[in-house]
Amino acid sequence: MLGPEEVRILLALAMLSLASAWDLRSRSVSDWLWIVFGAAAAILFALDVPAAEELPMMILGLGMVAGVSFAAYRTGLFGGADAIGVVVLALLVPEYTGRYMQAGEPGLLFPLTVFTNALLISALQIAANVARNLSSLRRGLFVGFEQESASKKAVAFLIGYRATNPRFAFPIEGRGSQRKFDFGFRNAETADYESRKDVWVTPGIPFLVFLLAGFVVSILFGDLVSLLF
Repeated sequence: MLGPEEVRILLALAMLSLASAWDLRSRSVSDWLWIVFGAAAAILFALDVPAAEELPMMILGLGMVAGVSFAAYRTGLFGGADAIGVVVLALLVPEYTGRYMQAGEPGLLFPLTVFTNALLISALQIAANVARNLSSLRRGLFVGFEQESASKKAVAFLIGYRATNPRFAFPIEGRGSQRKFDFGFRNAETADYESRKDVWVTPGIPFLVFLLAGFVVSILFGDLVSLLF
C-alpha cells in the first residue's frame, strides 16, 4: 500500500510531466492544473499533518523557493507557469526522507534542493550548445557574421547555436540586411519563439522541463551540489 510520501511523489511526477508537455506544446499551462494539484497538496497536508518541529523548516523551504520564483518571474527570467509550478511542487513535496535515494543526501530543505538541481541541469544546455557548434564548424558556422568580434562569436558559441529550423528557441540574432548578434534580454513570459530559418538562437526550453528532471534527480540522488562538490 502506498504511503503519504509515495502518493506525494507520484502526484508531483504527474503534475510536472503534464505541465512540461503542456508548456512545450503551447507555451502555456492551464490554471486548472495548479488548482487541482494545489488542492491535492492541501488534502494531503490535512490527512498527514507534519510534526510541530518539522513545520519551521517546511515553511522556510517553501518561503525561499516562492520568493526566488516570484523574483525570477517579475524580472522575466521565468514564465508564470514556471514560478507557480515551483511553488505547487514545494507544497506537494515539502520534505523527503530519502528512502529511494541511490546516493547522496536529500538536503536540509528539499524544495530548495529540487530548485538548485533544476538550475544545474538547465546549465547543461551550454555543453549541448558547444557540442552542437563544434560539429558545425566546418559548415560555415559564422558565415555572414565576419564583421562580428571574436568575443561576440564566443558568447554566441556558448549560449546558442545556428539553427536551420529552430524549435523552442529565442533569437540571439537581430533583424535587418546585415546579420549581427543581438544578446538583448528576452522576457520568458512574453517573448516569441524564433520562426526564421538559418538563424542563431538560444534554447527556450521551459524551466518546468528542468524542474521535472531536477525533481527526479533529487529523489534518486539528492543534492547535486553536495554530491559533485
